Amino acid sequence: SGEEVEIKRMLEQVVADGKRAGWGKRVLISAMAFSTHVGVKELFGFDVPSAIDISGINISTYGATNLIDALATGHEALEKAANELVGADFITNLLLIGVTDGEDNVSKTTVADLAAKFASSRKNESFDSMKTILVGVRTGQQAQDSRYSGKTVDDVLSDLTKAAKFDQYESAKDVKAGTY
Repeated sequence: SGEEVEIKRMLEQVVADGKRAGWGKRVLISAMAFSTHVGVKELFGFDVPSAIDISGINISTYGATNLIDALATGHEALEKAANELVGADFITNLLLIGVTDGEDNVSKTTVADLAAKFASSRKNESFDSMKTILVGVRTGQQAQDSRYSGKTVDDVLSDLTKAAKFDQYESAKDVKAGTY
C-alpha cells in the first residue's frame, strides 16, 4: 500500500542520512515494526548506518495499531543500549522517532505510563539529551477507533504528542529529509 511504501522510504532516508552525514560509528540505529499482526518486533538491532541493509525488510500496515506499546518497547530498548554505552564511557544522546499509519487502538501501555518513561529518561543525568518525535502517515483520514469520533488521525496523534510529552509531532507529508 501507499503507507507501506512511505514508511519504508522514511526508514531508508534515516539510514541514508546516517551514512552521508559521516556519523560513522558514533550513531547506532534500530528499527521496530508493530501491529497486532506482528506484535512489536525488531527489524534490525542497534547498528552503525553503514552496516544496515534494509532492502529485504518488508513493511506491513496490516492489523490493529499497538502504537503506545511499540513506543514504550522502543524506548526501553533505546534506554538499555544507551545505558550500556554510558557504562563504557560514551556520551549518549537519545532520539526516538515513532512512525505510524494510524491511531493507537489496542495498546496495554497507557499514555501516562509512556509519559512517565520519557520523563524518567529526561531526568537521567547519564544521558546528554533526549528527543522524541512522532510522525503520522495517512493523517488526513478519519480516525477509525470509535473513541476518536469526529477526529482525524492527525488530531489523535497531535493529542497523543501532547499527552505523552513528545518533543514534536509531524505529519509525514510535512517531513523534509535532513531537517531534523
